[in-house]
Amino acid sequence: MPVPDLTPLAEACFAYPSIDNHTHNLLLPKCAMDPPLHIMTTEALGPPLDDVWWGMSHIRARNMLCELYGLPKGSTWEEMLKKRQAMDYEEMCKFNFGKIGIQCLLLDDGLHNLSETCYPYQWHDRLTTSPTKRIVRLEVEAQAIIVKILSGPSASVAELKSTIKSQIEAFIKSCVADPEVVGFKSIAAYRTGLDIIAKPETPDDEVVGLEKLLGQFESLKSIKIWRENMDFESWLIRRLLTFIKDKPLQFHTGLGDTHMRLYKGDPALLQELCEEFPDARIVLLHSSYPFTRQAGYLATCFKNVYLDFGEVFPQVAAHGQREIIREMMELTPLNKLLWSTDAHHHPECYYVSTMQSREAMYAVISEFVKAGDLTLDEAVDGVQKMLFHNSNKAYNLGLKPIPTNLPIPPAVAATLAPSLTGDSTHLTLDQLVPAGIKYVRVSWTDYTNNFRFRLMPTARFIHLATSDTPGVNLTNATLGLGQTDMMAKGFSGVGEHMYTFDLSTLRRLPSEIAKDHASVMGWFEYKDQRAVRNALCPRSLVERLEKDAKAKFGATMLVGFETEFILLETLDPPTPAQIGGWSSSLKHRTGSVAAACCEEIASTVQAAGIELQMFHAESGPGQYEIVTGPLPPLEACDALVLTRDIMYHVAAKYGLKATLIPKPYLKPKADYAASATHVHLSLKSEPKAPASNHPDVPHLPADFASFMAGILAHLPAIACFTLSVQPSYTRVVDGNWSGGTWVVWGRDNREAPLRLCGGYHGDGFNVELKTLDGTANPYLALGAVIAAGLWGVGKKLELKQRNAPGIVDQMSAEEKKKVGAVLRIPKSWELAREELVHDPELQEAVGKEVVDAWIEVKEAEKRLASTYDDTHNFYLTYY
Repeated sequence: MPVPDLTPLAEACFAYPSIDNHTHNLLLPKCAMDPPLHIMTTEALGPPLDDVWWGMSHIRARNMLCELYGLPKGSTWEEMLKKRQAMDYEEMCKFNFGKIGIQCLLLDDGLHNLSETCYPYQWHDRLTTSPTKRIVRLEVEAQAIIVKILSGPSASVAELKSTIKSQIEAFIKSCVADPEVVGFKSIAAYRTGLDIIAKPETPDDEVVGLEKLLGQFESLKSIKIWRENMDFESWLIRRLLTFIKDKPLQFHTGLGDTHMRLYKGDPALLQELCEEFPDARIVLLHSSYPFTRQAGYLATCFKNVYLDFGEVFPQVAAHGQREIIREMMELTPLNKLLWSTDAHHHPECYYVSTMQSREAMYAVISEFVKAGDLTLDEAVDGVQKMLFHNSNKAYNLGLKPIPTNLPIPPAVAATLAPSLTGDSTHLTLDQLVPAGIKYVRVSWTDYTNNFRFRLMPTARFIHLATSDTPGVNLTNATLGLGQTDMMAKGFSGVGEHMYTFDLSTLRRLPSEIAKDHASVMGWFEYKDQRAVRNALCPRSLVERLEKDAKAKFGATMLVGFETEFILLETLDPPTPAQIGGWSSSLKHRTGSVAAACCEEIASTVQAAGIELQMFHAESGPGQYEIVTGPLPPLEACDALVLTRDIMYHVAAKYGLKATLIPKPYLKPKADYAASATHVHLSLKSEPKAPASNHPDVPHLPADFASFMAGILAHLPAIACFTLSVQPSYTRVVDGNWSGGTWVVWGRDNREAPLRLCGGYHGDGFNVELKTLDGTANPYLALGAVIAAGLWGVGKKLELKQRNAPGIVDQMSAEEKKKVGAVLRIPKSWELAREELVHDPELQEAVGKEVVDAWIEVKEAEKRLASTYDDTHNFYLTYY
């Protein structure tokens, strides 16, 4: 049977908020290592605790914490502790909680000597998004009441029984009425065992078993309900269940330290009590491990019984945790399972417990979905119930889940299909709702390279996409608007485009950009001429040229982009986020904000289904590069637009500004490498073109040689599109890795604007155009380049220029003549515009309407920039 897309299940398991229905207080900073952290993975005490280091549960926790604190694999427990102790204590607590998505804590604050060693329950509110509530530990409170009474005036046994009964009942009633108390807990499993006497000896259920406690007080001046006090423990629990109303009673069941007798923790011993008090909610804690199946039976057969699953995370090894979840789901209805950590003392206990439980749930429940035992919807609903809704209902919390925005772990995301990896990010209309998509971004890129979109609820999008007019209306001014929505000459707010959805571009966006959003591109069409493309549509230009190449020359093309960008800490003045050279380790230091930002950009690009070939530090201050894989031209442009959007979003998340401006730093006028968006292009014909017999590269295909010749012939005019703003021309210099100022080509020559790559072992040629930067609209820029290249192919233009083997500007006049270095790259956008205006062949190949509109929009942009006191700051702000 086909495997469904498990992304919604992964999101539920790893990102859905949780209610921790049984946990304990964190230590005060003065007691931060007393007890020590390593007790988190064991119930052992005393000498057996020395063996914890070799337990699988401890080894796993150690590895998780080393990774949490940024230590390399193989780091020791001591190294982890040292890193931990270097942090501010409260910040460390928030750091741990910030990664696990706990919305609300229900704290059993009855641990021994708690007021002296731990924070009060209210303090924990700073770690969660909903207020913390109390779970009252019954035996501890009862002991305190009795000690207080016995420490007062002497009284007869009968009088003591009456006083103790009335005060304990009054305390129970006060807790039931207290909104801060949401439940009670019994540790009878530790004290007497769970074979509670369910029925009273007398109708009034008077206090029984008090005499033994009185004897204990006489000798020790304190009391502890213990194994010989079963009569009193049973009475105490019966009185609580009599008055408890709709607040649950938790029972410790299953494993515990050696103070308890394990067989006395079997929840099956509680069956008679469950029968006697059918209206009292009873929660069996800790998965009742190793008695999980017995607990599952009780939770199944008694309406008032629930099964908690906690403590086994992290005290049981991973394979055991998965088996426990399987066992509890054998019988227990999914609406009767409550999640908890049973964490105590240390924030790492919360972290490890939560992460391990989320991992185990996904591992097991995804198997059930794959096997067809649960539908995807049933599984997601079950997980959400277990983590949040069951506890919310059982404890009458009245909470609404608050989104956590937690990511799916990369190891899990890599296994998902179809929505998080490779081409499977692409969606069809009928996949939108099952994939959990809430909004669709109807997106386009205008002539100033400004990425714009409109958000549409999924239902509305599907309605429009399946209608007779599958698109949205946009004003005729849309493509003529600048950064502040100034309108260029020739455009008008009168009339509308039909922006028709291109459903082949429908894709899920990574959660780092927007959770549960999809994106779709489209075509600008004439509203009054159905399905007729508007001549100004940027994507239509590239599509037309792709079709022309195939129809006229039997040729297909692949395009890959290298996106260089600079990360700034501040704009005014522009300050690099990190310094260092090309491919320098200095720019990828552990703990560096810039390095972390780049890594997340790279991860998000991959999560978007875009092939990432590499990313690395570039030469300029704060400069990095993302290299994405080859695609057909239109797909490559769409991917580039999304890559840039990811870059901007992730940088902002880290408090940085990502800019595509080639040279953001003007003072001092350092001669540093500027940013570009180098584009690699290949062209293959069917049948294969003959060799060109070029004197420098004889086996270069003839059609590709003509393609290169066409680009070189029109490169001065192409620059008007590819170097689209005046700051672009700060990188048109010689000897600075930017391609230089002379119109030439060179075999693997980075000082030539057109670099011939590959082909050393036969086929596989591509060219890299270096005269292109991130300010350009990629559809128009690539369209101009391809149009010029195909013009050359159509003319069967001979590549007369020779291979330029070095920096042309440093050559003699004779050497320049030999390589054919005649034309120069314009030194300003105005000069490039004049080249375009006087290049009728390129205008015809691109489209006269596109050229005219382009020039008007860029002229309007120049006027807008001139209104700013600092025009350079204008370009920095918007690019």
